[in-house]
Amino acid sequence: MRRPRTWPPQWPRPRCRPPSGLAGRAAGRLYSDGARAIVAAMRATGVKRLLAITSVGVRHDDPHHAWWYHGLIRPIGANLYADMADMERIVRDIDLDWTFVRPTYLQDREPTGSYRATDDSTPLGGRRVTRTDVARFIVEELGAHRWSRQAPSLAE
Repeated sequence: MRRPRTWPPQWPRPRCRPPSGLAGRAAGRLYSDGARAIVAAMRATGVKRLLAITSVGVRHDDPHHAWWYHGLIRPIGANLYADMADMERIVRDIDLDWTFVRPTYLQDREPTGSYRATDDSTPLGGRRVTRTDVARFIVEELGAHRWSRQAPSLAE
């Protein structure tokens, strides 16, 4: 059986490469270039507060990452995590009120409301968090400023 000219025939051909790169593993300089643009825009407009989402993978020496995360996931996403780390460095180097939210594995399911947040390392035993719980954390942090100039990691 011969394949049709376009395979699979029911899928439209993508017009551009996804922003996170091939198979989501390489960001190029998406995060760091974006940070430079955001910082410039914030300076031009006088905005002083930035909340950004990165990942627990940014910290390569996190003592609470499982062995399989260090051995499998971290190497696969090394370029992506390096670019996220560059983004964080760019923002940290200027006088802004910043918070980098670092969720664990994002889940598309009902929120639990029982997530934990720890500064600069994954909560012990934490492996996942719902997208809604991350969104709630961010909305609460916008008003509370409890995590200013910190990088809380979120997990259930």
